[in-house]
Formats: sequence, C-alpha cells, structure tokens
Amino acid sequence: RDRALGVALLIGALLVSGEAGIGKSRFVRALVERARATGFLSLHGACFETDSAHPYAPLLDLVRTCASTTSPALAAHYFEDAAPELVTLFPELRSIFPDSVAREAVDPEDDRRRLFHSFTAAISALGSVQPLLLVIEDVHWSDDATLDLRLHRARRITSQAIALILTFRSDEIGLRLHRLRADFDRAHCASEVKLRPLARSDVSTMLQSIFGTHAAFGTPFVGSLHEITEGNPFFIEEMLKALLEDGDLIQGDGAWRARSLELVPVPRTATEAVARRLSALTPPARAVASNAAVAGRRVAFRLPNTTTRHAAPERPRGARG
Repeated sequence: RDRALGVALLIGALLVSGEAGIGKSRFVRALVERARATGFLSLHGACFETDSAHPYAPLLDLVRTCASTTSPALAAHYFEDAAPELVTLFPELRSIFPDSVAREAVDPEDDRRRLFHSFTAAISALGSVQPLLLVIEDVHWSDDATLDLRLHRARRITSQAIALILTFRSDEIGLRLHRLRADFDRAHCASEVKLRPLARSDVSTMLQSIFGTHAAFGTPFVGSLHEITEGNPFFIEEMLKALLEDGDLIQGDGAWRARSLELVPVPRTATEAVARRLSALTPPARAVASNAAVAGRRVAFRLPNTTTRHAAPERPRGARG
C-alpha cells in the first residue's frame, strides 16, 4: 500500500485495473485508509453506467466529499474560481456556492478550457494545504470530457503532494479510455497496478480469514471453489453466501463444513453479473457465447460455424483449438 501510494505521488496517477469483482475497490479502500492515517485529505468520486451521457459527473462527488470531509465553507473557498462552472453543470451545488451565478453557455471549447483551469487551480490550492488523494472509480463508464480532465490534472500534479487514483475494468476498455492510457504513457505521469485472480492457495487463505484457521475445508472443496469462481473474490464471497443461506455450509463441533459444490447452484448475483455482461454483445455474439458455454472451457474454432451458422474466425497460425 505504501509503495502504491508513493508511486501515485511520484508519478502523478495510479491506474488500478482488473475484471469485475477482482477487488479494485477493496484495494483502493486500503490505500485511502493508509493515506488518511498519514495525513492525507481524500476526495472520492465514482462513475456509473449512465455517466457516459453526463459530462463531468464524478466532479459532483469530489466537491460533495470535500464539503462533507472539511466543511461547506472551506469547499466554497477552495472551489471559488470553479464555482460558476460547477453550478452551471450541477445546480444542486448551489447549497455550497450560494453566491455563485451560473454562466451562460457561449462557446463549448471556452467553457471546457475555463473549467479545466479553474478546477485544476482549486485542486492545487487544496494540495498546498495538506497532501491530497483523489480517487475516481470505474472510469470505464466515464464520459470523454471527464477523462480529458483527468489527464489534464495528472500532468500538473507531479510536483505537488497530490495523488490521483483511477480504477477501471480491464475487460471494458473503450476507445477513449484506451487513448487515455496511451496519453498517460507518453506523458510518463501514470503507473498501472493490474489485479489478478486469486490462486488456489489464496482462496484457502481467504477462507481462513473469513471462517478462522480451524475451518474444516478440505483440499477438494478449495479446489472446486477456485475452479468454479476462477479465483474471483466477488464470486467466491457470493458462493459462500449462497452456501450459508441454503444450509450447505454449517458450523459444528467448533468447525465449519460444507457439502460438495457439485450439488450447489450458481448464486443469482453471479448469473446476473454474467447476464449483464452478455447483454452488451450483439445477438450473433450472444448466440456464439451461449453455445460455447455449453461446449466447455475450450472450444474448437469450427464449433461456432456449425452450431450458430456464423462463420468462425480464421485460426491464427500455430494456435490450438
């Protein structure tokens, strides 16, 4: 945690990536706790699926966090120069900036440039008072304007005690986020932490952390749990919850025991998460994915063509079916 926080301070931004449920929020929460313990002020924002149609939505969270963490008066003081732009974007912030008047939209590019300058100045003012940690989660759902602002901000904080942390799903990277990562690389102002699925030994450690060191989970159970969830911490927790709710995981004689996972259905939350991911695919792609799921983990290239009447992609030279 100290190393990750130090990297963010030294370089400008820390990117935390990984698949859904891999533990990005938990990792960031540990960084925030460590940062606060060492005197940082932390401001937190998040993006949601609908935010791609709402420019600068995470800024609303950052200003509100500042007002609740410090005071509305201090937030109004530090964001005074940005207040007209912020009130224009978010009328609900009038409670924090009661004296600010929304600007009339004249030229979109001028408005954008003015917001970038004033918001960056406000963050710099905050960072001059105490070390500052800015966190924005799930930027794969962010609008393009907010991503541009993140790059603009990251390029200007390498000489200040300000750290920026952005999280995103590595399997949902859009074109603009892909360009942002390339821009970060060119500017040498970001480093990326890629979170990986848990190994089987990590799953065993996770079980001991949850149920205690005396939990009677044998090697077959741990292996099955790891195989079914593929080491995803969210799916592991959901599977354990389902076992507890259905009475398939019980405590007796001072130890926890579970019945075979082969008899336990997949939790609803897990199936809903997969269904939501599939809904983003085109109908032909969903048909291919459904047939491939029935076929197993490894699918021959010819299978999609014969079962769905969609042409399979040409097999790369040297690839195995």
